[in-house]
Amino acid sequence: TVFRHFDNATVAKGLLGQPPKTAWLMGYSLLERIHYLLVAGYDVYGNLGHQLDTRLYMSFLRMEAEANFLLLLPEDARIRERDDWYREVHDKVKAFVSNPIFEDNSEPDIPYRTDDPKGELYEFLKDRLESVLPTKHTMSSIKNPLARQELDRLNRLEGVPVNLLPQTAFLRITGDSSDEYVTLLHNDAYVNIATVFHSKKNRRPEEDTLSVIPGFIGAYPRAFYVVKEQELTSFVDAMSSLETEDDYAAFVDRYGVRRTAANFWQHSDTIHAAFKSMDPVNYGMFDYGRLENR
Repeated sequence: TVFRHFDNATVAKGLLGQPPKTAWLMGYSLLERIHYLLVAGYDVYGNLGHQLDTRLYMSFLRMEAEANFLLLLPEDARIRERDDWYREVHDKVKAFVSNPIFEDNSEPDIPYRTDDPKGELYEFLKDRLESVLPTKHTMSSIKNPLARQELDRLNRLEGVPVNLLPQTAFLRITGDSSDEYVTLLHNDAYVNIATVFHSKKNRRPEEDTLSVIPGFIGAYPRAFYVVKEQELTSFVDAMSSLETEDDYAAFVDRYGVRRTAANFWQHSDTIHAAFKSMDPVNYGMFDYGRLENR
Protein backbone atom coordinates (compact mmCIF):
# COMPACT_ATOMS: atom_id res chain seq x y z
CA THR A 1 0.00 0.00 0.00
CA VAL A 2 1.34 3.42 -0.97
CA PHE A 3 0.35 6.43 1.13
CA ARG A 4 1.21 9.76 -0.46
CA HIS A 5 1.44 12.56 2.12
CA PHE A 6 1.37 15.43 -0.42
CA ASP A 7 5.15 15.97 -0.73
CA ASN A 8 6.43 12.61 0.56
CA ALA A 9 5.19 9.04 0.62
CA THR A 10 5.23 5.81 2.60
CA VAL A 11 5.25 2.30 1.12
CA ALA A 12 4.06 -0.40 3.52
CA LYS A 13 3.60 -4.13 2.97
CA GLY A 14 0.01 -5.30 3.24
CA LEU A 15 -3.52 -4.15 2.42
CA LEU A 16 -3.76 -1.20 4.78
CA GLY A 17 -6.45 1.36 5.46
CA GLN A 18 -9.72 1.70 3.63
CA PRO A 19 -10.21 0.04 0.22
CA PRO A 20 -8.47 2.47 -2.17
CA LYS A 21 -10.26 4.26 -4.96
CA THR A 22 -7.61 3.21 -7.48
CA ALA A 23 -5.22 0.27 -7.69
CA TRP A 24 -2.36 -0.79 -9.93
CA LEU A 25 -1.44 -4.18 -11.32
CA MET A 26 2.24 -4.28 -12.23
CA GLY A 27 4.43 -6.91 -13.81
CA TYR A 28 8.21 -6.86 -13.62
CA SER A 29 8.66 -4.94 -16.88
CA LEU A 30 6.44 -2.10 -15.67
CA LEU A 31 8.16 -2.03 -12.29
CA GLU A 32 11.54 -1.89 -14.07
CA ARG A 33 10.49 1.04 -16.25
CA ILE A 34 9.26 2.94 -13.18
CA HIS A 35 12.57 2.23 -11.42
CA TYR A 36 14.69 3.52 -14.28
CA LEU A 37 12.46 6.56 -14.71
CA LEU A 38 12.23 7.63 -11.06
CA VAL A 39 15.40 6.22 -9.51
CA ALA A 40 18.25 5.12 -11.77
CA GLY A 41 17.63 7.64 -14.54
CA TYR A 42 16.25 10.58 -12.57
CA ASP A 43 18.39 13.69 -12.22
CA VAL A 44 17.55 15.52 -9.00
CA TYR A 45 19.35 18.58 -10.37
CA GLY A 46 17.81 18.29 -13.83
CA ASN A 47 16.17 21.24 -15.56
CA LEU A 48 12.43 21.87 -15.78
CA GLY A 49 12.16 20.00 -19.07
CA HIS A 50 13.66 16.85 -17.54
CA GLN A 51 11.30 17.00 -14.57
CA LEU A 52 8.26 17.66 -16.78
CA ASP A 53 9.13 14.77 -19.12
CA THR A 54 9.52 12.50 -16.08
CA ARG A 55 6.12 13.55 -14.72
CA LEU A 56 4.38 13.03 -18.07
CA TYR A 57 5.92 9.62 -18.71
CA MET A 58 5.07 8.53 -15.17
CA SER A 59 1.44 9.42 -15.90
CA PHE A 60 1.43 6.97 -18.82
CA LEU A 61 3.01 4.25 -16.67
CA ARG A 62 0.35 4.87 -14.01
CA MET A 63 -2.39 4.61 -16.65
CA GLU A 64 -0.94 1.31 -17.86
CA ALA A 65 -0.92 -0.14 -14.34
CA GLU A 66 -4.48 1.10 -13.76
CA ALA A 67 -5.63 -0.44 -17.04
CA ASN A 68 -4.12 -3.79 -16.03
CA PHE A 69 -6.12 -3.69 -12.81
CA LEU A 70 -9.35 -2.72 -14.56
CA LEU A 71 -9.07 -5.78 -16.81
CA LEU A 72 -9.80 -7.86 -13.72
CA LEU A 73 -13.29 -6.31 -13.56
CA PRO A 74 -16.35 -6.99 -15.74
CA GLU A 75 -16.76 -4.60 -18.66
CA ASP A 76 -19.60 -2.52 -17.17
CA ALA A 77 -17.76 -2.13 -13.84
CA ARG A 78 -14.53 -1.35 -15.69
CA ILE A 79 -16.17 1.52 -17.57
CA ARG A 80 -17.86 2.78 -14.41
CA GLU A 81 -14.60 2.78 -12.43
CA ARG A 82 -12.62 4.50 -15.17
CA ASP A 83 -15.26 7.20 -15.53
CA ASP A 84 -15.09 7.76 -11.77
CA TRP A 85 -11.29 7.97 -11.80
CA TYR A 86 -11.27 10.42 -14.71
CA ARG A 87 -14.20 12.69 -14.01
CA GLU A 88 -14.34 15.97 -15.94
CA VAL A 89 -11.48 15.13 -18.30
CA HIS A 90 -11.47 15.67 -22.05
CA ASP A 91 -12.36 12.71 -24.26
CA LYS A 92 -8.84 12.85 -25.74
CA VAL A 93 -7.43 12.08 -22.31
CA LYS A 94 -9.78 9.14 -21.84
CA ALA A 95 -8.57 7.76 -25.16
CA PHE A 96 -5.15 7.26 -23.58
CA VAL A 97 -6.51 5.14 -20.72
CA SER A 98 -8.71 2.71 -22.65
CA ASN A 99 -8.41 0.26 -25.54
CA PRO A 100 -11.97 -0.66 -26.58
CA ILE A 101 -10.97 -3.16 -29.28
CA PHE A 102 -8.93 -5.18 -26.79
CA GLU A 103 -11.14 -4.68 -23.76
CA ASP A 104 -14.38 -5.69 -25.53
CA ASN A 105 -12.96 -9.21 -25.79
CA SER A 106 -11.51 -9.35 -22.30
CA GLU A 107 -13.89 -10.61 -19.65
CA PRO A 108 -12.27 -11.97 -16.45
CA ASP A 109 -13.01 -15.52 -15.35
CA ILE A 110 -13.84 -14.38 -11.83
CA PRO A 111 -17.20 -15.32 -10.21
CA TYR A 112 -18.43 -11.90 -9.12
CA ARG A 113 -21.73 -12.04 -7.24
CA THR A 114 -22.54 -8.44 -6.26
CA ASP A 115 -22.86 -5.04 -7.94
CA ASP A 116 -19.53 -4.00 -6.35
CA PRO A 117 -16.98 -6.18 -8.15
CA LYS A 118 -14.05 -3.97 -7.16
CA GLY A 119 -14.90 -4.44 -3.48
CA GLU A 120 -15.22 -8.18 -4.08
CA LEU A 121 -11.85 -8.24 -5.81
CA TYR A 122 -10.21 -6.54 -2.84
CA GLU A 123 -11.75 -9.17 -0.57
CA PHE A 124 -10.54 -11.98 -2.86
CA LEU A 125 -7.00 -10.58 -2.66
CA LYS A 126 -7.24 -10.19 1.12
CA ASP A 127 -8.42 -13.79 1.57
CA ARG A 128 -5.80 -15.14 -0.84
CA LEU A 129 -2.93 -13.33 0.88
CA GLU A 130 -4.16 -13.64 4.47
CA SER A 131 -1.49 -16.16 5.51
CA VAL A 132 1.40 -13.89 4.44
CA LEU A 133 0.07 -10.41 5.17
CA PRO A 134 1.54 -8.63 8.23
CA THR A 135 -0.93 -7.67 10.95
CA LYS A 136 0.94 -4.96 12.86
CA HIS A 137 -0.96 -2.18 11.02
CA THR A 138 -4.41 -3.81 11.14
CA MET A 139 -7.20 -3.00 13.59
CA SER A 140 -6.83 -6.46 15.12
CA SER A 141 -3.54 -5.28 16.65
CA ILE A 142 -5.50 -2.90 18.94
CA LYS A 143 -5.93 -4.92 22.13
CA ASN A 144 -8.84 -3.00 23.68
CA PRO A 145 -12.15 -3.84 21.90
CA LEU A 146 -13.77 -0.55 22.98
CA ALA A 147 -10.84 1.42 21.55
CA ARG A 148 -11.14 -0.60 18.34
CA GLN A 149 -14.81 0.28 18.14
CA GLU A 150 -14.18 4.00 18.52
CA LEU A 151 -11.33 3.95 16.00
CA ASP A 152 -13.64 2.23 13.53
CA ARG A 153 -15.99 5.19 13.92
CA LEU A 154 -13.11 7.52 13.16
CA ASN A 155 -12.18 5.42 10.14
CA ARG A 156 -15.56 6.25 8.57
CA LEU A 157 -15.10 10.01 8.92
CA GLU A 158 -15.30 12.06 5.73
CA GLY A 159 -15.91 15.55 4.39
CA VAL A 160 -15.35 18.86 6.21
CA PRO A 161 -13.92 17.49 9.50
CA VAL A 162 -11.29 15.52 7.61
CA ASN A 163 -10.43 18.49 5.39
CA LEU A 164 -9.37 20.43 8.50
CA LEU A 165 -6.95 17.73 9.62
CA PRO A 166 -3.24 17.59 8.69
CA GLN A 167 -1.91 15.09 6.15
CA THR A 168 -0.33 12.89 8.83
CA ALA A 169 -0.95 12.86 12.59
CA PHE A 170 0.13 10.49 15.37
CA LEU A 171 -2.38 9.65 18.09
CA ARG A 172 -1.28 8.27 21.46
CA ILE A 173 -4.00 6.53 23.46
CA THR A 174 -2.90 6.22 27.08
CA GLY A 175 -4.21 3.28 29.09
CA ASP A 176 -3.81 1.96 32.63
CA SER A 177 -1.47 -0.86 31.59
CA SER A 178 -0.08 0.21 28.20
CA ASP A 179 -0.44 2.82 25.45
CA GLU A 180 -1.68 2.41 21.88
CA TYR A 181 -0.25 4.39 18.95
CA VAL A 182 -2.25 5.16 15.82
CA THR A 183 -1.58 7.12 12.63
CA LEU A 184 -4.35 9.30 11.17
CA LEU A 185 -3.96 9.88 7.42
CA HIS A 186 -5.94 12.54 5.57
CA ASN A 187 -6.92 11.23 2.11
CA ASP A 188 -7.40 14.10 -0.36
CA ALA A 189 -10.17 13.56 -2.94
CA TYR A 190 -9.84 14.66 -6.59
CA VAL A 191 -12.14 14.40 -9.59
CA ASN A 192 -9.03 13.25 -11.48
CA ILE A 193 -5.23 13.48 -11.37
CA ALA A 194 -4.75 13.63 -15.14
CA THR A 195 -3.26 17.13 -15.22
CA VAL A 196 0.24 18.23 -14.25
CA PHE A 197 -0.73 21.77 -13.27
CA HIS A 198 -3.68 23.43 -11.46
CA SER A 199 -4.46 20.30 -9.44
CA LYS A 200 -6.27 22.43 -6.83
CA LYS A 201 -9.09 22.93 -9.33
CA ASN A 202 -9.68 19.17 -9.21
CA ARG A 203 -9.91 18.95 -5.42
CA ARG A 204 -13.17 17.79 -3.83
CA PRO A 205 -12.76 18.42 -0.05
CA GLU A 206 -16.29 17.19 0.65
CA GLU A 207 -15.16 13.72 -0.45
CA ASP A 208 -12.02 13.59 1.73
CA THR A 209 -11.69 10.52 3.93
CA LEU A 210 -9.62 9.48 6.94
CA SER A 211 -7.54 6.32 7.27
CA VAL A 212 -6.82 5.08 10.80
CA ILE A 213 -3.73 2.87 10.85
CA PRO A 214 -2.41 1.28 14.09
CA GLY A 215 1.30 1.94 14.48
CA PHE A 216 3.42 4.57 12.75
CA ILE A 217 3.09 5.41 9.04
CA GLY A 218 5.17 8.23 7.60
CA ALA A 219 8.37 9.96 8.63
CA TYR A 220 7.02 13.53 8.72
CA PRO A 221 4.27 13.89 11.36
CA ARG A 222 2.37 17.15 11.14
CA ALA A 223 0.50 16.88 14.44
CA PHE A 224 0.48 14.94 17.71
CA TYR A 225 -2.63 14.06 19.70
CA VAL A 226 -2.90 12.44 23.14
CA VAL A 227 -6.08 11.06 24.69
CA LYS A 228 -6.87 8.85 27.65
CA GLU A 229 -8.46 5.54 26.78
CA GLN A 230 -11.64 6.34 28.71
CA GLU A 231 -11.97 9.68 26.85
CA LEU A 232 -11.62 8.23 23.36
CA THR A 233 -15.35 8.53 22.65
CA SER A 234 -15.24 12.27 23.40
CA PHE A 235 -12.14 12.58 21.22
CA VAL A 236 -13.88 10.94 18.26
CA ASP A 237 -17.01 13.06 18.80
CA ALA A 238 -14.94 16.25 18.90
CA MET A 239 -13.01 15.38 15.73
CA SER A 240 -16.22 14.40 13.93
CA SER A 241 -17.85 17.75 14.70
CA LEU A 242 -15.04 20.00 13.37
CA GLU A 243 -16.35 22.72 11.05
CA THR A 244 -13.88 25.65 11.12
CA GLU A 245 -10.21 26.39 11.76
CA ASP A 246 -11.23 27.81 15.15
CA ASP A 247 -12.84 24.47 15.97
CA TYR A 248 -9.61 22.72 15.07
CA ALA A 249 -7.53 25.13 17.18
CA ALA A 250 -9.78 24.40 20.17
CA PHE A 251 -9.48 20.67 19.45
CA VAL A 252 -5.67 20.92 19.52
CA ASP A 253 -5.85 22.96 22.73
CA ARG A 254 -7.59 20.01 24.34
CA TYR A 255 -5.91 17.00 22.74
CA GLY A 256 -2.84 18.23 20.86
CA VAL A 257 0.84 18.54 21.70
CA ARG A 258 2.08 21.58 19.81
CA ARG A 259 5.77 22.14 19.20
CA THR A 260 5.52 25.11 21.60
CA ALA A 261 4.21 22.90 24.43
CA ALA A 262 6.39 22.62 27.54
CA ASN A 263 6.26 18.81 27.38
CA PHE A 264 6.92 18.54 23.63
CA TRP A 265 10.34 16.88 23.85
CA GLN A 266 9.20 14.55 26.60
CA HIS A 267 6.33 13.48 24.34
CA SER A 268 8.77 13.16 21.43
CA ASP A 269 10.99 10.81 23.45
CA THR A 270 7.95 8.68 24.34
CA ILE A 271 6.90 8.46 20.67
CA HIS A 272 10.38 7.46 19.52
CA ALA A 273 10.73 4.85 22.27
CA ALA A 274 7.40 3.32 21.23
CA PHE A 275 8.37 3.31 17.56
CA LYS A 276 11.70 1.60 18.33
CA SER A 277 9.96 -1.02 20.45
CA MET A 278 7.25 -1.72 17.85
CA ASP A 279 9.43 -1.71 14.73
CA PRO A 280 13.16 -1.92 15.55
CA VAL A 281 14.15 -2.84 11.99
CA ASN A 282 12.59 0.24 10.37
CA TYR A 283 13.07 2.54 13.35
CA GLY A 284 14.48 6.02 12.72
CA MET A 285 14.10 9.57 13.94
CA PHE A 286 10.97 11.40 12.80
CA ASP A 287 11.48 14.63 10.85
CA TYR A 288 9.65 17.59 12.43
CA GLY A 289 10.28 19.93 9.50
CA ARG A 290 6.62 19.78 8.47
CA LEU A 291 5.13 19.90 11.97
CA GLU A 292 2.20 22.32 12.14
CA ASN A 293 1.52 24.73 15.01
CA ARG A 294 -2.13 25.56 14.34
